[in-house]
Amino acid sequence: MLQKKWKIPGLKPKHAYCEGAVYVIIAKLSEIYKLIDMFFENDSDEVLHDLRIAVRKLRYNMEIFGNCFDKKSFFKVYKLLKNLQDLIGEGRDLDVMREKVESIGKEINAEIPRHFFDKIDSDRIIMRQKIKTELLKFKSDKKVLKYLNKGKRS
Repeated sequence: MLQKKWKIPGLKPKHAYCEGAVYVIIAKLSEIYKLIDMFFENDSDEVLHDLRIAVRKLRYNMEIFGNCFDKKSFFKVYKLLKNLQDLIGEGRDLDVMREKVESIGKEINAEIPRHFFDKIDSDRIIMRQKIKTELLKFKSDKKVLKYLNKGKRS
């Protein structure tokens, strides 16, 4: 089960801003790692959607707390997240496209040609493989851990 968005393990009101930032970033990153594992077990549309949201939340928190971390490390990790978010977005677009085309076919009571769905499904499979490759790279990337280790703690 994923953490509630307002619950950050280890974060206390007494923590200084940058010290607290480390807890927030670690919590958000931990959520992404859990979702990556879930995605490898079940690469459903829902898990991909949750993963996209989690990546976006980590990026936004990095923007808020960016001054608490080494700039060079920050930009390396930020770029990794941006690319990952874009790739996951492309995957989600294919999921939504398939659902929308199917819905339109039902709405207008028309038979959508099978080859159209076959093409979307083929592209989805290819995109899922690209996403999985990038997720593995992200999860094992030393820059991410280095970024966290360079966080300023009071």
